[in-house]
Amino acid sequence: MSASWPKSLDIPYGGVEVIAKAVAAATDGKFQIQTFGAGEIVPGLQVLDAVQNGTIEMGHTVSYYYFGKDPCFAFGSSVPFGPNSRLN
Repeated sequence: MSASWPKSLDIPYGGVEVIAKAVAAATDGKFQIQTFGAGEIVPGLQVLDAVQNGTIEMGHTVSYYYFGKDPCFAFGSSVPFGPNSRLN
């Protein structure tokens, strides 16, 4: 799973690691997710494209980064009074 942020940003990248650990724990280690920061495989703002074309299997990003591809991408992460971090 490639993220849109570098490993040095512990809050957003920490979410990537939490997901990977939770999946490994839920599957008794049978399903492992290897995590990568922005720029390790693809640049941070190309995560969606990399998932779409099969370069990577998973991405951890924010949909409003891709507003130019489809205006609907803004809704999941930037609607006033929309989902907060507990609901995403």
